[in-house]
Amino acid sequence: MTHRLMGFADGENLVARYQAIVKAGRTPRAGIEYEKDVLVWHEEITEQFVSDVVRLSYYQTVSGDDLKLEEIHERITGVRFGYSPENQDDSITYSGSLYPRIFKKESRSAKTKSVDINLTIDVLRHAADPRIDIIFLLSGDGDFLPLAQEVSRNGKQVWLAAFSSGLSRRLRHVADEFIDLDELFFEPEAT
Repeated sequence: MTHRLMGFADGENLVARYQAIVKAGRTPRAGIEYEKDVLVWHEEITEQFVSDVVRLSYYQTVSGDDLKLEEIHERITGVRFGYSPENQDDSITYSGSLYPRIFKKESRSAKTKSVDINLTIDVLRHAADPRIDIIFLLSGDGDFLPLAQEVSRNGKQVWLAAFSSGLSRRLRHVADEFIDLDELFFEPEAT
């Protein structure tokens, strides 16, 4: 049986946590797609599991005019990922592009809940779809704990990927699978 996965990346959380870890002195690995305050992605994120990726949506807020928003939209769409569906020859891989969900904010310092609200609505919509088996959440934000619990109650698996910085322990433990993004994005710490 092929498991179908829908992915939802909280770009605000991922970028903020990545930047905090870099600022604390960790060395990023090769293969990272990064744009300050907008995007962080590593090609190996989707290579950590075997399932059919229906879509990976990347949520972010951006300040600026419509041209700036369109530039960010194109930048995120340009990020490709690969995956191997279940029950397929290991040498066969498929690919896709991140699907941008960009929301405008008035200024860089403005606080907004656009990402959290829209991501939550989209997750609940897809969690109700009987064709989707796995909700893949890329965020360590504890605000998503009730969402992950609701998705689980609806019989879907919740897979979580997050950085250690700012990771909600409770969110981590409600997930069926967990990917530690520190291992993908950063060189090992010196011992």
